[in-house]
Amino acid sequence: LDVMTSVKGLENKSFKELLDKAYIVEINDIAVYFIDYDNLIIAKKATNRPKDILDIKELEKINKKSDS
Repeated sequence: LDVMTSVKGLENKSFKELLDKAYIVEINDIAVYFIDYDNLIIAKKATNRPKDILDIKELEKINKKSDS
């Protein structure tokens, strides 16, 4: 779980803009907000960490499968 007050790569986007695009999942009757796919990819690319580069490759594979 990451709780962040700013996200590298998304500095030009407002919290409201990100919140409006967030996915909401209810877990035990609690709404949990997750960053949307496109902004997650932007943020991971901006960090340029090896871990995030691997995550991007996996996320892109999963996303391509769900588009089919």
